[in-house]
Amino acid sequence: MRRAQAEIAEGNTYEVCLTTSLSARTDSIDPLEAYLRLRSGSPAPFASFLRFPGFAVASTSPERFLELTADGRMRAEPIKGTRGRSVDAATDAALREELRSSEKDRAENIMIVDLLRNDLSHHAVPGSVTVSRLCDIETYATVHQMVSTIDARLRPGSARAGVVASAFPAGSMTGAPKISTMAILDGLEEAPRGPYSGAAGYFSLTGATDLAVVIRTLVLQEDDGGTHLTLGVGGAITADSDPAEEWDEVRTKAYGVLSALGAGFPDDRVPVDGGPDGTTAGRTALRAGAR
Repeated sequence: MRRAQAEIAEGNTYEVCLTTSLSARTDSIDPLEAYLRLRSGSPAPFASFLRFPGFAVASTSPERFLELTADGRMRAEPIKGTRGRSVDAATDAALREELRSSEKDRAENIMIVDLLRNDLSHHAVPGSVTVSRLCDIETYATVHQMVSTIDARLRPGSARAGVVASAFPAGSMTGAPKISTMAILDGLEEAPRGPYSGAAGYFSLTGATDLAVVIRTLVLQEDDGGTHLTLGVGGAITADSDPAEEWDEVRTKAYGVLSALGAGFPDDRVPVDGGPDGTTAGRTALRAGAR
């Protein structure tokens, strides 16, 4: 985190979406059963299950990456800003309001809104890019999220695949500016993210597309008679970020997936400056349990 903030201080980036991953090896788990447990415990509008030879991806994503309708409407809905929920109604309402009024979270969200406005403008009818919802709060089973909506009209003659390519990967998972920040992340993060931070959804023969950001997602890989589990988690680092608060947000984001599996967060340590090699974002073993 400190290295990311040093890059910000040097003017190389404004916001860095720094991520890590939790992992564990368990007895063999049925991927579909795991997905159904995730969906039951943490339902989300863009939940999906993908199964491939040797591994599966079980996602309870609340975030739309990009929608293109058959008649040429484009929409992106980035999430930036998270608060955990409380079983106490008054406390829960206070947490929601705290997120709504947070200048830091609003600044992070608006920065990504600007990035996505630019991404969509490359293929949009001039003047059609609008922000129809700014820093709204959506509530899910375990978290409150700050969400914005950017709309645009597809420019005649623009290739739909080009729209996806221009916007990928999701700005909410990189930071801003996107290209230079991705280069910084390549030096900060210990390993490739895999499916995490990517996009999952469909491409229709009508030309319609709807893709979600792959977050709150468990990757299950067959491993010599057992199952290797990986959960990617992260958050936006800015000049004003406090490492302990950012690590609390990571725990909050992971809670929905972990609790559905009967698993616990590894520990309370805050990885600020990294290990002996200076790495700030690596892989951490989670406590896996049976529910």
